[in-house]
Amino acid sequence: MSQPLEWIWSQGEPPGISFSRKKNGRTILITTHYMDEADLLGDRVAIMAKGDLQCCGSSLFLKQKYGAGYHMVIVKEPYCKAGEIACLIYHYVPSAILENNIGAELSFILPKEYVNRFETLFAELENHGVKLGIASFGASITTMEEVFLKFVSESATAPHITPCWNT
Repeated sequence: MSQPLEWIWSQGEPPGISFSRKKNGRTILITTHYMDEADLLGDRVAIMAKGDLQCCGSSLFLKQKYGAGYHMVIVKEPYCKAGEIACLIYHYVPSAILENNIGAELSFILPKEYVNRFETLFAELENHGVKLGIASFGASITTMEEVFLKFVSESATAPHITPCWNT
């Protein structure tokens, strides 16, 4: 099926509802270049690289295996103290990576190994946000698009990849 979301929307229902009804008791194979479609519609997602099937599993499995973790974006006030914010983040997540400090945004990659510290970190950012010059902040988990790009870039540099499977 090409462009599955476009077809599903044409049926007049939200994608999740319409597709659930259509796939009941059936196996449906969809190919797409849009990983958000794969994430939304697929019970299992398979990734191909170099013309070979490399990986297959649930979105959660693939995100855990290949995901960078979480992305945190901070919207800065003009008087933002980016250095102090970074120190606070590194205190709770020592292996955090400063991804960008451009314009009014400051973004970090927070490895999933420190997820148990996020609640305390977020509370600190919330409590000291005005003093640090934080207008707002939010965090999101790795997307399937990021998983795909990471997997493909790793397969391009690796001489051979051992396929991973989660059934």
